[in-house]
Amino acid sequence: MDDKEQYPVRKAAGMLDKALRDECDELAELVQGVAEGRRAAGEKILITTEGIAINDVSAAYIMYKAALEQGIGTVLPL
Repeated sequence: MDDKEQYPVRKAAGMLDKALRDECDELAELVQGVAEGRRAAGEKILITTEGIAINDVSAAYIMYKAALEQGIGTVLPL
């Protein structure tokens, strides 16, 4: 998940299949190599995002690229 703390909450609320493991890894941990990923060849990876920052960053990047291509927008100092 993109937010590990939401996993047990979502599972308890019936929003995730009860057959899933009780613990999960965060997407960021998987990308960084901290999480192990698949532990067996037949294991599947389920990614569920809950509207956390990773989605916002992805959408912002797409909008930024589109604005550059169209020559629109205002560059702000950081």
